[in-house]
Amino acid sequence: MVQRKTQNAPLAAEQIVETALRIADADGLAELSMRRVAGELGVTAMALYRHVGSKDQLIDLIAAHALSAVPEPDPAGDWTREMLRFFSATHDLLLQHPAVAHIMSQRPLAGERTTKLADLALETLIAAGFSDDLAVELFLALGSYALGGSLYQVGRTRWAGAEPPARFEGLSAVEHPTLSRLAKSMGRAGSDEIFVGGLQSLIDSYAEQLRAQRRWQQRAAI
Repeated sequence: MVQRKTQNAPLAAEQIVETALRIADADGLAELSMRRVAGELGVTAMALYRHVGSKDQLIDLIAAHALSAVPEPDPAGDWTREMLRFFSATHDLLLQHPAVAHIMSQRPLAGERTTKLADLALETLIAAGFSDDLAVELFLALGSYALGGSLYQVGRTRWAGAEPPARFEGLSAVEHPTLSRLAKSMGRAGSDEIFVGGLQSLIDSYAEQLRAQRRWQQRAAI
């Protein structure tokens, strides 16, 4: 239910951002406008500009507001657990707020909250012993995987309320022997189980690179 501002209640920036996020999640970023948000709140568009300077700024605020729910990585913790926890939570957040997933796919994020999350994630990796270059590579790889996975699952929500077509079932075992045999497993695409398994595998592969880096450093020190 739309929460309209009462005549005597002052308009708050948080109201604007939450309303904009709800609109963008439900109808997409293309339907988001200052006029639409103002109409939902029962105020004039000019009233919004006292709090938000432009639609671009509003989009940045939407992302920062939503990402405030993601727990911060702990540089003092075990880096493998911290990365699994952080990027799993990010993935879950993007599924909950598909508008933010689309924002992240279209533009760099701005704002103190998003900057702090990235800073802490990189600090966690560097504290674990990763070189600067490998820490950045891993951070971007995990971020791309989490974003891509969420966009894939968000895209499949168009089948909400019904099972998606059985794309691979019924294929000829002669013409497509492998896909026909694996049709049931392929139907798990986009599941949380598949996402977490892939995320863990990525982390494990970089853990091996870190061990190799340490072995090289030990040999170089001899």
